[in-house]
Amino acid sequence: MEFNTEAHLKIRYQKHLYVVFFDEHPDVLTCDDCCKIVLHPIWKDWIVRITSPSVRQLMTVTKADCAFERSDVLQ
Repeated sequence: MEFNTEAHLKIRYQKHLYVVFFDEHPDVLTCDDCCKIVLHPIWKDWIVRITSPSVRQLMTVTKADCAFERSDVLQ
């Protein structure tokens, strides 16, 4: 799927770029740093939505470990 600023938030984690879905984490911008969020990878400029529970568990991180990226494009 393509990047959409109304549906996605770009996050950098360990120098890699990921996406957080607002429908999964609507309060990601206001929640505290202990909040857990699921990161979805980017492959060839496309967002890969993780649906597997075991992979989602692996891709769940603390908000404090991430950095927000500001931009209207996925790069």
